[in-house]
Amino acid sequence: MPIYCFFYLAQASPELVSKETLLEKLWPDRVVSDWALSRLLSDTRAILAEYQSDQDIIKTARGIGYALHDAERIDSPDTDAANVNTAQAGNKRTPAISPYFSVPLLLLLLGFGGWYIFEQQAENTGGQDAGNVVQSIAVLPLEAFSDEEELEYFADGLSEELIHQLAMLPELKVVSRNATFAFKNQNIDPRELAEKLNVTHVLEGSVRQPGDRVRITLQLIRANDGYHQWSKVFDGDRTSMLKVQEDIGGSIAQLISPEYQQQSVTLMRKHPQSDEAYTHFLKAAALMGKDDINQLRAAQVELDKALALEPDYGLAHAAKAKTLLLLHQFAQEPLTVNGPEALKHIRLAMESEPQLAEAYSALGLYHTYHNSFIEAEKAYLTSLSINPSLVSAQHNLGFAYWLQNRYAEAREHFEYALALNPLAPMSNFGLADAMFSGGDLDSAVDQYEHCLFVIPEFPACQLGYANLVLMMGNIEKATQFEQATAATLGQNNPCVVALGVRIAMWQQQWQEADTLLTPLVSVNATY
Repeated sequence: MPIYCFFYLAQASPELVSKETLLEKLWPDRVVSDWALSRLLSDTRAILAEYQSDQDIIKTARGIGYALHDAERIDSPDTDAANVNTAQAGNKRTPAISPYFSVPLLLLLLGFGGWYIFEQQAENTGGQDAGNVVQSIAVLPLEAFSDEEELEYFADGLSEELIHQLAMLPELKVVSRNATFAFKNQNIDPRELAEKLNVTHVLEGSVRQPGDRVRITLQLIRANDGYHQWSKVFDGDRTSMLKVQEDIGGSIAQLISPEYQQQSVTLMRKHPQSDEAYTHFLKAAALMGKDDINQLRAAQVELDKALALEPDYGLAHAAKAKTLLLLHQFAQEPLTVNGPEALKHIRLAMESEPQLAEAYSALGLYHTYHNSFIEAEKAYLTSLSINPSLVSAQHNLGFAYWLQNRYAEAREHFEYALALNPLAPMSNFGLADAMFSGGDLDSAVDQYEHCLFVIPEFPACQLGYANLVLMMGNIEKATQFEQATAATLGQNNPCVVALGVRIAMWQQQWQEADTLLTPLVSVNATY
């Protein structure tokens, strides 16, 4: 395709060719994103640079289009003169090939173009190429082309519904919402994102609102080369947003997997008929993604609004229970208060929707905080039997096993959670710590280093790695981690102080260790 891109620019040279014109000429029967054009131009520039590396032959007029650079011509003077004389004789500009187009350059592009045509034919022979098989996928947050807040939440809701429905398909790994929404509003190459999330395909798209209608454009992109495997356009009524989401979710799932219609489970989650209640739920889901205390409390406000409109909203009840339990963990809100309230919402969620995986996951967390590990395990396993791709259930079951020193089982579920959300900080730390605590030190070193590579300066991994290298006798590196975490968490943070105590004891500085330990013991005598 770079040869066609160059041809169109050459024919119009020296005039600009608009983005819209190039998109129409290069993809006449398909709807593709602007990123596809940007990638094509990048590939074309790379090929041209192999021939003429001292300048960029294609110039960009931002927001307008592209043109061949008005630089030194690369054909012979005789060819130039012949072209000029021919054009003057016919009183018109010759449209065939620009004088920038030399024979070696033509051969270079024709060679690449021939490969591309062959590749295209191979890709369109019924999808037998293994690269076309969707083994794993990341659904990116859909881009809302509107200043209206409600349309953005509709786009978020559609992204989440697509993730949910695809996650129910057998043999398909679907990256979690938290993983993909971390890249929202970032102009990132889908191929780079696919590498970060370790998937074979990326689903991206946009939502527009012409009048009272919504138009959704979706593209399935193959990760290894950025090829747009297919593009689809959906139109729907703005007044029935939930119905539009359900229809699109089913269509996309069926396109990706023919087994979609053979599923015996109900793929759709139960949302209320009230778009307003659904919007409050979506706002809460966005706020809950960060595990931040203030955002968790703001999420509770949105969930209360949703439940005031729809008292039987099972997903909202389950989410409310989860926020109450997380605020116990992160804000030390008393379990004697938050626990019974969370259990009330869990029961209401199950009454409304008996097979709601999120409700059983919240129940598992409730039992975990009460050290009722048998009941916690039962609840988590029930949740995962309904939806194996529920990342919170996978991680929290790993956490429950870790608390019981069942490190091999903890590793299994942390690894599953990371397959769904490779960038999850606590799952990365949990896996490394389970390896360390289970005695697999070589794997623990690799995982801690991986954690700090994908999440630089993450205090939990710094502290865990510090304890590991200290045990291996590397006092200098442990001290560096102590200083780094003190800069992030504060010198008086109990975890930082505890690391300082271990370093002092390792060096047999008993007085220093006692001095550091005394304030901790005064606060908690069981420390």
